[in-house]
Amino acid sequence: MTEMTLRSITNSGIWIPMLAPTCSTMISSDEPRCRGFNQPLWCNSVELSEQLLPKEWTWEWLAYPPVHQGFGRDGRTGEGSCVICSLVMCIHARYRLQYERRHGLGSFPFEVAMDLRYLKAACRGANIWRPAKMGTTPARVLELLESHPNIGVKTELFNGVPGPTLRPSSWGEFYSSLSTSSGGRTRLNHSEMARLLRLGGPVVGALHAGPSYRTAVHPLLSYNGADATDWAPNHATLCVGYHISEEDIMDIKVLDNQDPEGPVLWVRYEWFDYFTAVEFEEVESRIQAMFRHIRRIASSTA
Repeated sequence: MTEMTLRSITNSGIWIPMLAPTCSTMISSDEPRCRGFNQPLWCNSVELSEQLLPKEWTWEWLAYPPVHQGFGRDGRTGEGSCVICSLVMCIHARYRLQYERRHGLGSFPFEVAMDLRYLKAACRGANIWRPAKMGTTPARVLELLESHPNIGVKTELFNGVPGPTLRPSSWGEFYSSLSTSSGGRTRLNHSEMARLLRLGGPVVGALHAGPSYRTAVHPLLSYNGADATDWAPNHATLCVGYHISEEDIMDIKVLDNQDPEGPVLWVRYEWFDYFTAVEFEEVESRIQAMFRHIRRIASSTA
């Protein structure tokens, strides 16, 4: 089993490197998949006291700007690329978090290249997605990235200068405490989910989004599936934070992919069916090489 660098927070607020086994899982309602990301080991390996684990946290700023779906041929309905958009945002946000914890806030200036036609074309070519006709799962997209080393999440600077292509080295899939499709597989309680989000960064969440989903703009209006007609997941979104009430009710903050603003919504934790997390090996040398290349271009045009 490979190892990855994790970090915990001490009482002094200093990030301390830790080693823990990696583990991966992906969102799949029928069969489990693992690529090195073991969520229980991940949570238990991080020494963070309950006193230091806040009741509310958000990585919303880290995940901006949101990547939103295109439209179908009618120009009104979405093309069904919620999984692709959410996964792209997740890969970028978690990589940025890992990099900036090592090198300082703002040290990773690259944003997601919003034109996802290259990735959508690859998914169509692999027959795992069809616009407005056939959805996909994070597991299928991640397996596509695994099997095609030339495909990854493209990034760029604000002026369009290409940045590094991001490819996760491991991924994991796990379930909420009330998931109907876990089949006895890994379920996370509120504390474990809070640790994952607080320490690891955003994850992709799959749920059944009913008519009132878009009105859940505050924890007090959190979407709990009350108007849903089915339990089967029909939507994927990016989970960027959480809020735990005094009554131990956990609501998940999401940055959605339906329009240029997301929007930002809240969903009751138990209503999610499953989650997907990604991790990375250290690729600092590749990023530093990219920075050197940019500096050479800047100096040659000065």
